Formats: sequence, structure tokens, C-alpha cells
Amino acid sequence: MNVEDKIFLFKVIILVMVLVFAIVETIKNGGSIREFFLELIPKKEVSHTSNQNISGSNNSVQRIIDGFQLLLEKCVNAENKLLFENCLNELVKEKNNDRYSVLNKVVEFQYERGLNFILAFDWKQDIKDLNCMIDKALLQNYNETVPLPSPLNFKGKPISSVFPIYDNEIKERGFMMSFLDTEADEFIAVLHRISDRDIIKKGCSMIGFKYISTEHPFYFS
Repeated sequence: MNVEDKIFLFKVIILVMVLVFAIVETIKNGGSIREFFLELIPKKEVSHTSNQNISGSNNSVQRIIDGFQLLLEKCVNAENKLLFENCLNELVKEKNNDRYSVLNKVVEFQYERGLNFILAFDWKQDIKDLNCMIDKALLQNYNETVPLPSPLNFKGKPISSVFPIYDNEIKERGFMMSFLDTEADEFIAVLHRISDRDIIKKGCSMIGFKYISTEHPFYFS
């Protein structure tokens, strides 16, 4: 082995050691391996507070809107469903919309009106926000309440690690959370009855996002 090969091998060893050390530190600080690698991947700009259009789906605007309509049928009460339908009817006229821009505008629409349809979480978000969103969605759309764990039980843990725990709690009452994979460092979910799972999966597919449940080990670790 010549000198150049030895130098190259030494650099590889150092790089591997640094990588292992960084992963160990991430886990010690309450993070997960998934979150560590998310930090290394260039982030896709997906804003839920702007009207920015982001390409990424070949779905027609009408099919995307129809997918959201399908989710609305199973996730929102009758009164609020009319409000969202009015919003979607306006969005379908904007032919330059795609799955991300429609999602952004629907989330912005609900936040402005205090509605609870899409549950949107940043991967670093406080777990108490999860309690709040689940409580509001259940009460507003189903007139139901479910005892949830205290966020204090999970101090220092990433929100991704507790989704399965909260999901199991609401499953005891016939509800569940389903997630739309936006391929960004966020979690987008809808809360619905377990019996409507297949319809929710179809709606996600029509919109153009992969369907994920909390049974998926990679996303919720």
C-alpha cells in the first residue's frame, strides 16, 4: 500500500468515527437515527404559511382536490366541511396548484379559522402540541374526548417517537391517525375512525402522497 492509499484509508476511518460519534450523541440527546440523517439531507422547502407553489406531483389539480374532498368526508364535521369545500372550490380554479401548494393553502385556511382537519407538526415540535391538536380534532369533528398521556412523561423525547403511543390510545376509542409523507422534515396527519382507513389511503393516493401509519418503524422511531 502506497502513501496515498494510506492517507485515503486514514481519512475514511476518521470520517466513520466522526459519523458514529455524531449518531451516538444524537441518540443520547433524545433524537433518533432518522432525525440525524434528516439533518444531512437537503431540505425541501414546504411552507404551511405561504402560498408558494412547489412542484413534485403529476396529479391534475382536480384529482388533488378530489383527494382532499375524500379526506374531508371522513375527517371533518358537516358544518366545517362546507367551509373547506368552499376553499377547495376556489383552489381548483388555480391551475398552477400542485399537491404541496394545495396542502399549504388548506393548512393556512384552517389556522385562520381555528379548524382542525390537517394535523401538521415540525419534527422538533413540543409534544404538548400533539395533545392539543388531538383533543381539538376529536372534540370539534366527533364531539369525543379521549384521555391522553401527559407530555411530561416524554420529556426530552422527539415527537416522532410518541406518535405510536398516542395513536394506540385513540385506537382504544375507535380512532387513529394517518400520515401523508411529504418527504420533508415534518409530519402531516389526519385523524379519523379506524373503519375509514381504506378510504383515507385512497385519498392520500389521489393527492399524490404516500400513506403511512404509526406501524411503520422507520418514520416513528
